[in-house]
Amino acid sequence: MRAQGADGTIADLTCGTNATCSLNASSETLGSVSRAAQTVLTIRLTANPTIISSGTTATLRIPATVVDRAEVPDLSGTLWNLEGSTDIALGSPD
Repeated sequence: MRAQGADGTIADLTCGTNATCSLNASSETLGSVSRAAQTVLTIRLTANPTIISSGTTATLRIPATVVDRAEVPDLSGTLWNLEGSTDIALGSPD
């Protein structure tokens, strides 16, 4: 997926390359909002994100906004509806 920081930095986080990605197996609460199973994507960086273009800093800073979801499916194979998502922020309390 591609994310953009507040300073304009754009970076790619790629599941299986520089991140591990998983969907929640059961419901969970984040920031006092209850989320159903298979609706929370957890991303753990295993290496630095790939910087596509630097803003005022050369790193992606959190919070950042997901701007592209290239090939992020749920368990049934449905791609993430980024435009219809209510939460496209990376960072606390996410």
